[in-house]
Amino acid sequence: MEKKKITTLDRQIGSRIKSIRTKNKLSQEKMAAKIGLESLTFYQNVEKGKNRLSIEKYINICDEFNVTMDFVLRGKVSDNKEFEVFFDSLAPNNKVQEFMNIMLKLCGNEDDDYINSLFEVYKKMS
Repeated sequence: MEKKKITTLDRQIGSRIKSIRTKNKLSQEKMAAKIGLESLTFYQNVEKGKNRLSIEKYINICDEFNVTMDFVLRGKVSDNKEFEVFFDSLAPNNKVQEFMNIMLKLCGNEDDDYINSLFEVYKKMS
């Protein structure tokens, strides 16, 4: 039997689910129970991107934690709560880059040089 390939998307979804869990101060066991999973190992592998949930379980997450399917599956943020969870799910070195991307979107392309120079100053300071 061929081993399932773990994709970047699987890891990202798992990371967002883990962030939802930690933001709500739940253990992996309690999170698994809340979404209707009996196997802790299966849930742990979901967070690692090794297992995928059924659509019903994704819906349980959305209903239980008041997040959208767009956020869980695609990382599309629709409100401040989802943004906090999304930002927490990023690796530390990706947080600065994501912040800079947000700044570029907010400022528009005419301020690219200013934002990029801020980013360069930050990199020198770290």
